[in-house]
Amino acid sequence: MLGCDSTKIKEKTNLDNKLVQTEKMLYLRGAFNGWGTANPFQALSANQYRTEIEVTPGNFGFKVATADWSQEWVVNPDAIEIIMLGKAYTLQQHKAPEDALFTAQAGRFEFILDFNHADKPSLVVNKVVRDSGKQKDPHQGRTETLSVDYRTFDNKIHSVVYSVADKQAPLRQFAQSTTAVLRDIGPPYAEYSELADFPRVSTGNLEFDALFALAINEMTYLSVAQINDGNYNAGKSIDCDCFKTGEKWAYVWTRDLAYAADLNLALLDPQRVVNSLKFKTSEFRKDNKVASSVYGKDGLQIIQDTGSGGSWPISTDRVTWAFGAERVLNSLAGDARQAFVLHAFDALRNTIENDRVAAFDPIDGLYTGEQSFLDWREQTYATWIVDDLTYMASSKALSTNVAHYQAIKLTAALAEELNQPHLANKYTTWAKALKVAINQKLWIKEQGLYSSLTAGHFAGLPLNKFDWLGQSLAIMTGIAEPQQATKILSSYPHGPMGAPVIFPQQPNIPVYHNRALWPFVTAYGLSAATKAKHVAAADEAYKTLIRGAALNLSNMENLEWLSGQAMWLQMDIPAESGPVINSKYQLWSVAAYLNLVIDNVFGLKQEKNKLKFEPFITQYLANRFFQQAKQIQLTNLSYKGKTLDITIKLPTQKLDDKEAGYYSIQQVTLNGVKRDGYIEEGSLLASNEIVITLGQLIASSDSVTLVNALPGEHTPKVYAPLEPSLKLLSDTSKDGTKTLEVIVRDDYADNSNRLHSSDLKLTLYRNGRKTIEDQSIAITTQAKRNLVDVKYIVGEANCYSATIVNQFGNHSHQSYPICVDVYQEINVDDRRFTSNKSVQQPNSNQPYHYVASWGAVDDSAAFNDITIDNQSHVAFQLAYHNDKHVIGQGITSGVKRLVMRDAKGTIVSEGVVQLPHGKAKQGLKPKLYSTPIQAFLPAGVYSIEVQDFFNMSYLTKNQTFTSAGGLTGAENQFDLIGLKISPSF
Repeated sequence: MLGCDSTKIKEKTNLDNKLVQTEKMLYLRGAFNGWGTANPFQALSANQYRTEIEVTPGNFGFKVATADWSQEWVVNPDAIEIIMLGKAYTLQQHKAPEDALFTAQAGRFEFILDFNHADKPSLVVNKVVRDSGKQKDPHQGRTETLSVDYRTFDNKIHSVVYSVADKQAPLRQFAQSTTAVLRDIGPPYAEYSELADFPRVSTGNLEFDALFALAINEMTYLSVAQINDGNYNAGKSIDCDCFKTGEKWAYVWTRDLAYAADLNLALLDPQRVVNSLKFKTSEFRKDNKVASSVYGKDGLQIIQDTGSGGSWPISTDRVTWAFGAERVLNSLAGDARQAFVLHAFDALRNTIENDRVAAFDPIDGLYTGEQSFLDWREQTYATWIVDDLTYMASSKALSTNVAHYQAIKLTAALAEELNQPHLANKYTTWAKALKVAINQKLWIKEQGLYSSLTAGHFAGLPLNKFDWLGQSLAIMTGIAEPQQATKILSSYPHGPMGAPVIFPQQPNIPVYHNRALWPFVTAYGLSAATKAKHVAAADEAYKTLIRGAALNLSNMENLEWLSGQAMWLQMDIPAESGPVINSKYQLWSVAAYLNLVIDNVFGLKQEKNKLKFEPFITQYLANRFFQQAKQIQLTNLSYKGKTLDITIKLPTQKLDDKEAGYYSIQQVTLNGVKRDGYIEEGSLLASNEIVITLGQLIASSDSVTLVNALPGEHTPKVYAPLEPSLKLLSDTSKDGTKTLEVIVRDDYADNSNRLHSSDLKLTLYRNGRKTIEDQSIAITTQAKRNLVDVKYIVGEANCYSATIVNQFGNHSHQSYPICVDVYQEINVDDRRFTSNKSVQQPNSNQPYHYVASWGAVDDSAAFNDITIDNQSHVAFQLAYHNDKHVIGQGITSGVKRLVMRDAKGTIVSEGVVQLPHGKAKQGLKPKLYSTPIQAFLPAGVYSIEVQDFFNMSYLTKNQTFTSAGGLTGAENQFDLIGLKISPSF
């Protein structure tokens, strides 16, 4: 029951075995305020409380919650509810899908909580009308202005006006205004100045100079002395001279920081990057026993942030930390560098060693785990994945594997530097083998692209799903050979506003990762294009990044991919609007713009103790921004305590836009002396003049693949079909045949205004290999059922899955695998199971025997007398349910080690299994199965002992996490139900 005094709720807390009643504030938390605590509820009367927020058009998810998220209140615990104005809704306490406020017009809204009936509190939302007052003209009295028009997808014009107070001033003062609709409420202009302690750009083009100054200013907005997040330290500030993640994201997140550091923050503020990277490493908690099989128990681990299924190793892209670490190591000198070398080597070595145990598949040589940064399951995975996250955990992702490659390679280099050649050789061997595996297992020659991810266990093949970050990182790290790089850059689909982060798009899903441009991903695409000298892809990236910063007065978190807007309203289906959250001056977006200028236009490339300059100025870029300039300059750039002033001398004659290409580099000089290749650090003075003279245009005829569609258009040329589903219909017949029903859903059949997929074709897989390929399927506006007879081979693994492809070549995700195999299952009520904890009886919520909350430090469990009749490949999975947290968050994924012994007690196989959080359905806790470990065993009798490993709750820096695994101690527990033994392949 919810009870209130002033603006607080009462909560009973167990402190020192005494129940103490505490009071906590309630806040309106949602996409409009970064899910933060800027909007507390204030008392209107004895039982009514109110808060107010102003928003632009959009669909904004929200909840009523405490600062530490210990209590959350929503209208509908089962689905997102779009709130109607003026209607009273009863609230329920539940960590459930949020509610949503949809508005087609900007406005101010009040949220009123009513506690006249304390057991049924209610919420009413109303619109508030106020006079906004007269708008200021930021350009009044300015000496120079520039107006730039940007055409929209529907042939309208948005104008951006720039002005400067005094263009001759040492530090120019800029103003920037826009006619575009902004994502957040605020003035339609921004004012900012060049800063004395940071680099400046002078090109003769007011827009180009101003936008660089804007990005520098936004970097300083993100440079903070304290960070905070409601999930940590009870929402109170934590001291850290760090980079926070964005206007709406006040914490440090591993992947955001790492990519941003790599894109340029490490060069511009190396010490703050070091502080931030160190904040994302941790020792193990001293109050918790750590298993002997864990590597580096007395050292550091890189932190995998709270996430899918309980975090690591469901997600393993904590290794992206290495991208930022390498860039900052190249920006440090002397004792500061040496100190960070030791810190980085310790954290990286311990991390990659434990990832090798928990997330490496020796069968195909790849690492398991969720896609890097694409960490909202519904956005990029099959619709069924939320009901069984083990399949996401056992899948392999391109971006994450490239990050592992980067981490292993950097660890090898640091080992060499620290005079440990045996480790350098070991990790170099790992890295080389991983590069080979990525190219063998994930490269799809017919598409000219890498697969973004494979299906999970018992399927395993690469999917025809593609992401721009993974492709770009493969090019940047050298995993892709030059011919592959060119093919990728030409093949990856672009929209009229740039390259989306994934392709094809997911039907029936709002804009966030789906249907979106992310500037930092675009920046990696730009760097990949400049490395490969791919003019068309580079020009598209230049346009995307500049347009986004210009129209939105900030480097936004993300944009809808076909309109380029910071909020796209899907009027026919409001729930598909988005991006569902979008922050101004997002850290990696700011870094992306700085990277555009410093790394690509001015061409600065960093390596250990040396620099190289390879500016990539295309014909489009020269004509668009530098038409009147003889030279452009980047000045006051600090590098290891020295100052660099960089001048690029442009060709005197610029060709028209019809002749595409980029300008060659004729000469590079350092302080008047010609340089060939690299500039060694030792040759730099306190102040340095670097002059790059461009030569002739190198013509280019390359192109990108364009997808012409309108935003919000429900066309199968943009979207993938929904994945089919399989159902087993009959028992085994005499000839070993089973009948599968393949159900193909028309993804657009619910709306007559949508375009329907046609010419669908089915591919059926058995154990990851095709058994039926490209079988045509008729489809109507109703679900179409197709009966397929499949051969069942007794005694072997027989796991079936299916995909469909539409007439534009867009493939669905795989169906949920159906396994028709012979297997054993030893439940915990079986005599062959032993444990020091008691077995619970079935009940209405858990209709099976189980050991409740098994897996604490002193818990034991073993499965004995396991009979394997014939020599065979066998898979082992624990049956379990883990409800320590919701499926999208937390740090309490179950992570255990299975040790198999033969009749003599000899260890014959061992491995780590993952047991992610699961969803209850109508109060029922379903039985789930862990990720498998596989072994080739001769006939015999075996036993399996379940031992502890670790999860992210074991780390010291998660001690203040407010949910499971934090304040109350490390947790690696779940309800243990049994062991499944099945044929493998």
